[in-house]
Amino acid sequence: TWGLQQMQIGRFVTKAFFKCAVSPKLQFGIRRFASPDTIKFKFAIEGTKKVKEVKAYEGDSVFHVASQNGIPLEGACEGNGACGTCHVVLDPLLYKKMDTAKDDEEDLLQVAFGRVGSSRLGCQVKVTKDFEGTTIIIPVSYTHL
Repeated sequence: TWGLQQMQIGRFVTKAFFKCAVSPKLQFGIRRFASPDTIKFKFAIEGTKKVKEVKAYEGDSVFHVASQNGIPLEGACEGNGACGTCHVVLDPLLYKKMDTAKDDEEDLLQVAFGRVGSSRLGCQVKVTKDFEGTTIIIPVSYTHL
């Protein structure tokens, strides 16, 4: 079926016609948002007073949310889970609600500077409704200030 859907492309929101098909979240390479509800949470850089509240959609990766909002989170592999430079520290209560890290992510986290029990790679963590109101810490050694 054909439908009219509002889509966000970068900072711009546009309306476009497209054929609803394969994926509910991805249509012709542009992510379309299934829900207008945003999830608000914060990023804080360890050892500084820099805190920024952001809005995200369920299913977005933490790395891409940071990149889209000007948060200085490293990402040498551009969010492909191959480098470990997007190391973040989640709120311990949020961490307990998340799926466990896969072996590849664990291998990269083992060499991460400043790793703690609730450390994850930002590119491997997807935003859920549980993120609402939480703060994600970016270790200062993983920023590009």
